[in-house]
Amino acid sequence: MRSSVLYIDDDHDACEMVSTLLRLYNEDLDVMTVGDVKKALDMVGDPAFDLYILDYRMPVLSGVELCSLIRQSDSHTPIVIYSALTRPADREAALNAGANAYLVKPNDIGILAETGTNVAHAAAAIAEAARVLGAGREFVPLHQHNIADPGLGEVKRDAGADHAAADHHHRRALGQLPAHIVL
Repeated sequence: MRSSVLYIDDDHDACEMVSTLLRLYNEDLDVMTVGDVKKALDMVGDPAFDLYILDYRMPVLSGVELCSLIRQSDSHTPIVIYSALTRPADREAALNAGANAYLVKPNDIGILAETGTNVAHAAAAIAEAARVLGAGREFVPLHQHNIADPGLGEVKRDAGADHAAADHHHRRALGQLPAHIVL
């Protein structure tokens, strides 16, 4: 299952680099980049993204201000601030605005790529759990989950669902079960 990422940064070169690296790291990521905060605000929630990555310093609005605005309409999709600013106060402001993580450019690019992969795996696990639960069962797409750790998601289940199978497939996709354990 493919996952969609929206990367917002006014630096065109940074957009190209991060987009390319994320796609190289995980071909199941559809990365859309935008350099204009106003355009980004129009794109939030339409189409639904599985992950937002925001630069901190941008004209018009900062990444922290943009994060706060996104949180007004989308409290569930993971948001990562990816910035060259390293002060603890900047990190704290981002997390207080609703960001799930604060990563430092360029040092944390591996962590950023891993976060994108974790989001893709969580989306695949949710789709597999929905398939295991059977047609007509209710499930919640990844972008509608409140995910404190961008690598995790949960399935909304009804009382009659096969919880063990759904949990098994969900945990295996997230790498939490050894491959030799079979249901």
